[in-house]
Amino acid sequence: AALRYARAPRRVPSWDLFLVLAYLRGPPFEPLVSASLADLTMKAGFLITLASGRRCSEVHALSGLASDVSYEADGSVSLRFLPEFLAKNQRPGDPSPLVRIRPLSHLVHRSEPDALNCPVRALRLYLSRCPRSPAKRRLFLSVNPQCLRDIAKPTLARWVVSVIRRAYSDFDQSERGGGVRVIPLTSARAHEVRAWAASLALQSSFRLEEVLEAAYWRSADVFISHYL
Repeated sequence: AALRYARAPRRVPSWDLFLVLAYLRGPPFEPLVSASLADLTMKAGFLITLASGRRCSEVHALSGLASDVSYEADGSVSLRFLPEFLAKNQRPGDPSPLVRIRPLSHLVHRSEPDALNCPVRALRLYLSRCPRSPAKRRLFLSVNPQCLRDIAKPTLARWVVSVIRRAYSDFDQSERGGGVRVIPLTSARAHEVRAWAASLALQSSFRLEEVLEAAYWRSADVFISHYL
C-alpha cells in the first residue's frame, strides 16, 4: 500500500533558468545603478539564491550586518548566518558554515553580457543602498521602505518566483512567434533554483563533495534522489 501511493521525485524544474538569466541582464534590472530598489532587490535575491545553492530559508537567515559580510582578496564575499539560525539538517552545537559567493570574473570577462549577472556585483550595490538598523539584521530587506521589521521566511521565495514569472511574461510579449524554444512554464517553485544550482555545478568543474558541502547536504542521497 505504501508503494502504491509513493510519489516519484520530481527532478526537472519546469522553467528555463537561462531565459530568466537573460531577462535579468536587461531592463528594468540594467543598468543596475539606475534600477529601482525593488528590482535591485529581486535581482540580488535571485542571484544570491542561485550562486549559494542554499534553501530560501537559509538565504533568508543570512545576516546583512557589516560585521557578518566579508570581502575577500579574490573578489568573493563571505556571508554569515544570524546567530540564532539553525539549518534544516544542522545539529545543535555544530558551527554554521560560511556561505561564500564567488564573482563571475573568474569565468567571464567583465565586457561579456553574462558579467551583468555577477552575484557579488549585485550584492555590493544592494548593500550600499540598504542601510541597516537593529531591527533589520537580515541580508535582504523589505522592498517597502515603510516596513520597520525584517522580512518573513516566505517573502524571499515569493521574490524568486516573481522573477521567474516576470521573465516568462516578458519573453511571451517580445518573442511571440519568433521561433525561440525554451522550457514551457507550467509551474515555478523557488526551491527549484537549488536544483538548478547544484546540478549545473556538478556538470561543470565541481566535484560531488564540493557540491554537497556548498549546498549543505550531509550525503549524496537527497541530492541524487530529489535535486539532480
